[in-house]
Amino acid sequence: MNVLFLIGNGFDINIGLNTRFKDALNTYLKDQNDDLRIQKFKKDISQDFENWSDFEKQMGIYTENFTQQNIEDYYFCINNFRESLAKHLKDQELRINYNANKEDIISIFGKSIIEFYNGLILTSQNRIKSIVNLNEQILYNFMTFNYTNILEHCLEILKTEMKPFNPNRPNDHINKILHIHGTTEENLILGVDNIEQIKNKELLDEEKLHWTIAKPIINRELGNQTDREGASLINNSRIICIFGLSLGETDKSWWQSIGQWLQDTNRHLVIFDKVPKWNHLHPVESIEKRKALSKKFFLSADITKNQNAYMDRIHIGFNTDMFKLDLTKK
Repeated sequence: MNVLFLIGNGFDINIGLNTRFKDALNTYLKDQNDDLRIQKFKKDISQDFENWSDFEKQMGIYTENFTQQNIEDYYFCINNFRESLAKHLKDQELRINYNANKEDIISIFGKSIIEFYNGLILTSQNRIKSIVNLNEQILYNFMTFNYTNILEHCLEILKTEMKPFNPNRPNDHINKILHIHGTTEENLILGVDNIEQIKNKELLDEEKLHWTIAKPIINRELGNQTDREGASLINNSRIICIFGLSLGETDKSWWQSIGQWLQDTNRHLVIFDKVPKWNHLHPVESIEKRKALSKKFFLSADITKNQNAYMDRIHIGFNTDMFKLDLTKK
């Protein structure tokens, strides 16, 4: 049986790094550059900073400022930001001391993977535990939407130090990790989910624009089979856990794939989310938050019919202790 974790930027934030797009934008705006194109780009970001915190969405909207005659200026600005983003993330990674935190990584991250159902409501815990306790091998796979290599380092420590990975189930092990959008070293892919999210419709036929900001098209043109491998990991999983991802429209294809996957009634989806604290005295607040996140997933996955048929197989955990460890403190 395969359990798949989809990992987003919430993972890097959880371990103490400043990896939000807002953080990267602040770094970018402070970088000195005399190029007039870059100066104008930075001015536009500064004037609309809050919206640019969803950088990938804004990449599609910002095309409105360009024509076929000056579109090369757009590519230049996007590439310039991509280089700054990669440097910012590398600098953040340097803050981590893996050796000093090895024991905590083993205990906390190991438990987060093996007992990922902790933090769910009791009915969900019991449902998931009844599946993982079946007498069959569990392979834990990971699809990361992050550009950093932090997850790999932590998983390598677990694989090296925890033999077997799960003492109670010696045949279980960590199997595969896939970077769906590249890394800080190679093919760092930024952008929209599809060309319909490019606001300037006069530029929709520009192939280079597709290769610059349309993520699925970029992966296809690179010929790296990443999207195909990701689809295979999803389709071959019994349980999928989403951690640190916002279910945003710039990754809509993946949410649609999970929506299709979830049509099989033997499959279960677990969504972990960070939300502002609320008064747990009032049950209605907990119920409303769970219903709202379920609706957000249905919207992102284009599930418009028979939503109630999915509800008992969608499990939600808010503000859990999963992967909760500041790796920058030692």
